[in-house]
Amino acid sequence: MDLQHIQVERWRVAEISLESTRPYPHPFTDVEVLALFTGPEGQIIRRPAFWDGERTWRIRFAPTACGDWRMETTCSDPADDGLHGMTATIHARDYSGDLPVYRHGFVKAERDTRYLTYDDSTPFLWLSDEHACMDGEKWDESNKPGTISQFQAIADLRKSQQFTVYQSVIWTAGHWTEPGVEPQLSYYQELDLKFEYLANLGFVHSTALGYHTDLGNAQGDPLKITAMRRAARYVEARYGAYPMVYYTCGEFNIPCDSAMEGFDPALQQEGDSYARMWWGEVAQAIEEHNAYHHPLSINYWQPQGNWFAAEPFHHFWALQAYILRDQRYYHYFHDYQPAKPIIDAWSGMDHNDATSQDAQRAIAYVIMQSGGAGWGHLTEGIWNNCYTKDSGICVDSWGGTPWFLSVDWQGARYMTLAHEFYSSLEWWKLQPRVGNSAWGTFADPDHSPLSNDGNSTYVVYFFGLGTGVLANMDDSQAYSGQWYNPRDGSYTPLGTIRSSNGAWQISPRPDDVDWVLLVRRLSIADKGSS
Repeated sequence: MDLQHIQVERWRVAEISLESTRPYPHPFTDVEVLALFTGPEGQIIRRPAFWDGERTWRIRFAPTACGDWRMETTCSDPADDGLHGMTATIHARDYSGDLPVYRHGFVKAERDTRYLTYDDSTPFLWLSDEHACMDGEKWDESNKPGTISQFQAIADLRKSQQFTVYQSVIWTAGHWTEPGVEPQLSYYQELDLKFEYLANLGFVHSTALGYHTDLGNAQGDPLKITAMRRAARYVEARYGAYPMVYYTCGEFNIPCDSAMEGFDPALQQEGDSYARMWWGEVAQAIEEHNAYHHPLSINYWQPQGNWFAAEPFHHFWALQAYILRDQRYYHYFHDYQPAKPIIDAWSGMDHNDATSQDAQRAIAYVIMQSGGAGWGHLTEGIWNNCYTKDSGICVDSWGGTPWFLSVDWQGARYMTLAHEFYSSLEWWKLQPRVGNSAWGTFADPDHSPLSNDGNSTYVVYFFGLGTGVLANMDDSQAYSGQWYNPRDGSYTPLGTIRSSNGAWQISPRPDDVDWVLLVRRLSIADKGSS
């Protein structure tokens, strides 16, 4: 039966509703529906349908090319005429707006590439805001003067601050991962509003299905693994047609307390196999239905390691260094083969003091100077949804300031300035030079990470004492030098620079706090400013 003719812009979501002709005692487990979309040039996209209450199933689809797409459904119960053999035509026209994720297409991780790109291979610079408790943020209520929605106020502000990624958790463990339990539909229907709102703002949404011990520490039992795999399919069906990234599990490898069930000291050592490896089964289930090839990973807490790195679902490094580290921490992942994007989205936290904000600012530059593809920002009261001082998980050790105060802290502004700095460059061409004196030597190398694009562009982040020498420059070319102030976004010009025997002694910084040195061949600098 032909349902309808739907019109939608390329990369935007079209939703198609189906009504079953018969009741099912357990609709979530009794029946599965798959929609096959065939594009104007024979492209194939398979999207699972999701049950949305009573006899209703829905399919969400985003066309990747302009023209007519033909849909046809198959159902595990072919006798159900409302779910099986249903057809529709979706006409996709070109996107008319200015949001990059729809102008360039969904974000992807290409093989042997150290940065994420949009579908058309335009580089994508990750800057995320952490909302582990986004599901509890209020949609139609706010206690911040001048706003009517807690959730929308935060999202709108972060969008204006140039954040590109919104990071959350879908707490499946608390909303039906036990065998035989149906999804809590009201939970997902409220999430629908938030996912759609973020998509309309142009965010890429990075999400997980739980955290570390949500289903225990030891290897999961088969029934729970089956339930989690089904949950993963449901999440991808419901949200996979939006601009998405999956990190599957937060802090997968965080050491467990010795009093916890399944604790094994032998599994707490760096580099060893870990007890919660069954999270890989969840990631694999996401990947099986990941029709848009959204980037997928599993979040590592602190230690260097290669858990899951050889698996086909491990597309990028989802790191949590936790604190400010030097280049050597990231160097391990940078040198791991094949090359993958490095994202450290959980390092440091803004506590509205100089120490934490200075550290978060430094983390952004150290990650990028180490070959990273982006970084994340955490603010107390935001990540853990402190609506009021005594609500949620607003314990002081994690940050108990209410969101309506912390949302305006200065730390997010520092993230914007870092994003603006790297966006002004072809940052994806910069190569980190950890311990490589061929391109520069420094009095304090651990606090002077250098990256460069051959001898055309040099970037050094100084966040300690000392200065240094740039090397391997082209004596036949003039260079332009500038100090960038990561605290206010201003530039202090150094004028024209010429090297001698390939070397240039770096001029003193304007003061002793952190600065970024940018040196470019004049032809490159002129091109960048045109």
